[in-house]
Amino acid sequence: MSNRIHLPRNLATAGLPHYSGAITSSRAMWTILTLLALPAFWGVLIFGLPALIILSIGLAAGVLSEVLAIALIFPLSEFRTELRKNLSDGSTLLISALSALSLPAYAHPALPALVAGFAVLVVKWSFGGLGKYWAHPVAAGWLFAHLSWPQGFYRQPWGDSLLGSLLSGADAVSGATHLTGAKLMLLQNGSPRVLRPLQLIAAPSGPVDEYLVRLLNERVFIPLGTILPDGYLDYLLGFRAGAIGEISVVLILLVSIFLFARRIISWQIPVAGALGMGILSFLFSGTHWGAQAATGDALFALMSGGFLFALFFLATDPVTTPYTGRGKFAFGLGFGVLAFVFREFSVLPDGSAPALLAMNMLTPLVIILSRRRPFGMPRRASGIGGGRE
Repeated sequence: MSNRIHLPRNLATAGLPHYSGAITSSRAMWTILTLLALPAFWGVLIFGLPALIILSIGLAAGVLSEVLAIALIFPLSEFRTELRKNLSDGSTLLISALSALSLPAYAHPALPALVAGFAVLVVKWSFGGLGKYWAHPVAAGWLFAHLSWPQGFYRQPWGDSLLGSLLSGADAVSGATHLTGAKLMLLQNGSPRVLRPLQLIAAPSGPVDEYLVRLLNERVFIPLGTILPDGYLDYLLGFRAGAIGEISVVLILLVSIFLFARRIISWQIPVAGALGMGILSFLFSGTHWGAQAATGDALFALMSGGFLFALFFLATDPVTTPYTGRGKFAFGLGFGVLAFVFREFSVLPDGSAPALLAMNMLTPLVIILSRRRPFGMPRRASGIGGGRE
């Protein structure tokens, strides 16, 4: 029996990403880019002029890197056509925006240029452009910059916040993040007998958090026999330290819900990733704070660092992730597990970038293991062109 597959002649082949229905890859990227204006705007409101400078440099560096890559790869006669095509699909601007949003507002001004330039020049174009790279450009650029120049991520704050009266203390948006502070205290002082990381570092809470927590405890939680600790509503609303695009959990979730509704991203990777990180953090992270197993702070683990930002905006990239439903769930679960491992046991304050790159390398294997065998095909085949079982 021949295994030759006959395809209609009117079919056209195209590189990733692939979308079904009325959503094209260009429309999907422009939609994501437009929605990212919400966390970008909030970051500018919280951090002020420094955030705006980081965003502007990141976008400009990404576009210039795209121009340079096209000039080096294509002949002069095709330069204008290729440049128009690659800029109009929105991929370069999306990579540049995500690169800038993944950085602190008080990073060195050269850092967004380094991250965006590495993402576009090295990761995107070294393999041929959109749809042909195996690793997510932003995760690779962020990890390259952090390993090469970690001092560039932490600089003396400057400028005034536009919402300074609502911030959680003087150091809420200026110093190291709560996740970094908790990890440094663990490395320096060992495991103290404190259950929650926010209590360990004595993180101050802002007036909005204090008012809402007191109101919710009086009306809801105390009658139920429990209390809501201070600080978590600051994480939820975005009054905290962190990268420009990751500080507001509410905005990340709102943008993601819209992307789910438009079927631009699927649910398997975010749900599986949150389960992997949340369950492992609940079971094992409490032991670092001197408590027993199954006492970890899963809420802090999910909302701190850049995990949710990477989970919804980087790990769902259709180019570097599996295309099968089971493969996506396995990919997301592996990402959550590895992010927990890197966060808990590596020198990096947050393990999202190396976890994502590790799963990107495993994507072909995940696709092979999760791919369904077409109905009626032989169990073994010697090749597409012919052969027998």
